[in-house]
Amino acid sequence: DSDGSLVFLPKGAKNISPGTNYALQIANTMNKPVMVVEVGSVDPKNIIHWLEENNIQKLGIGGPRESQYPGIYNSVKKVLALIM
Repeated sequence: DSDGSLVFLPKGAKNISPGTNYALQIANTMNKPVMVVEVGSVDPKNIIHWLEENNIQKLGIGGPRESQYPGIYNSVKKVLALIM
């Protein structure tokens, strides 16, 4: 069980996948903090601020599959490396 969820979306994505949408619904139902960011235009400092502001110790990561958006895995991995 996470303290909050960080959801990555591809830049310019028009649709949210059913799985990502479900994760957002669950987080909202459980009244957990959620931050949705667009890969490629997110400032890691904003994520760090959100994590600290919400005292998040265990973070859930969500977003579409690599098979749906080739390259998203490496893009998210780079952002996560900057906030760790």
